Amino acid sequence: LPANEARWQSWVPRLPSRNNTDPLPVVRVEQVSVGLVVGLSVSLGVFVVAAGVLVVWLKGGARRRELRVAPGGPACALVFTDIQDSTKLWELNPTLMHQALAIHDAVMRATLHLHSGYEVKTVGDSFMIAFPTVTEACRFMLEAQAALCSAEWP
Repeated sequence: LPANEARWQSWVPRLPSRNNTDPLPVVRVEQVSVGLVVGLSVSLGVFVVAAGVLVVWLKGGARRRELRVAPGGPACALVFTDIQDSTKLWELNPTLMHQALAIHDAVMRATLHLHSGYEVKTVGDSFMIAFPTVTEACRFMLEAQAALCSAEWP
């Protein structure tokens, strides 16, 4: 312990005290001021960058939503699609299933545009599509099924 005490005492500047034996740390006002200014500057910089990222992200999301136009009117028809047993097909042959999914998606998108369909979202091999009328939705379903049956599959 005395060796350690001697070591830390050599690191701490000494100020004169009453008995000249107690080491007192020296903290200068300039050091505190510089530390405070640097700390506040870094905090402000992080805040400004975070605010900028948030603004860009929010504006970008608004722009993406403006690009899509959903069917207008008081009512619409929703169609949900899914490839039957796709999980098993992915497990059996992922390479062929990847090719088949690309064909499936191309057929679905080409057909939905012919019937004024609006692709709301796609998750995996499932589509959620909105149509202005039930008639258009039914025509899409029949034509999409026929197009899928006649597609050239791997």
